[in-house]
Amino acid sequence: MWQRVSPCLPLSNDEGLSPFPMLLNAMVELELFYTRGTRGKGPPRIVCMSQNKEIISTLNGLIETLKDGQEGYKQSASGVDDPQLKTLFDTLSLQRSKFAGELQNEVVNMGDPDPEDASSVTGSMHRAWINVKSAITNRDRHAILAEAERGEDAAVSAYTDAMGKSLPAPIKEVVSRQAAEVKVAHDKIRALRDSTAQN
Repeated sequence: MWQRVSPCLPLSNDEGLSPFPMLLNAMVELELFYTRGTRGKGPPRIVCMSQNKEIISTLNGLIETLKDGQEGYKQSASGVDDPQLKTLFDTLSLQRSKFAGELQNEVVNMGDPDPEDASSVTGSMHRAWINVKSAITNRDRHAILAEAERGEDAAVSAYTDAMGKSLPAPIKEVVSRQAAEVKVAHDKIRALRDSTAQN
């Protein structure tokens, strides 16, 4: 059974006529993109090509942000001596890698075989993490946490923007789950940063 997932495609009419001639005409006129549900499961869905590109762009933006965080936390872990903090940074780096992988799968399922696989600036990290290297060099725990919190601010903002976009329900569910976990990490990093400022 066909499932309508965007307002661009009428799959029925008021006269009870067969929807298939309308479907064929719409595919020609609107250059529709057809794909299965997320990860190849679920009912088929039809998405306007322009809408499909917008969804892919949104997901690739999140992947860039996640790759920034993955690398930022990896570097931060190398700059602290506290084993608990090092473990936290390593854990969050792996989390961002996992989240990026999930969204890359969604991009592939949307029809793009080459999802984003790099941070937002080739050869360097996003400006949200740009000062982390100097903080690491100085072994400054508070400065490292401050840069991590800045990176988390950027991640929360990126997810907030993405949640405001028109996303298919299965993809929005993935993004919403990730957004909640990113917010938890943000609050934890902020609390650690504030605690070091008081010492």
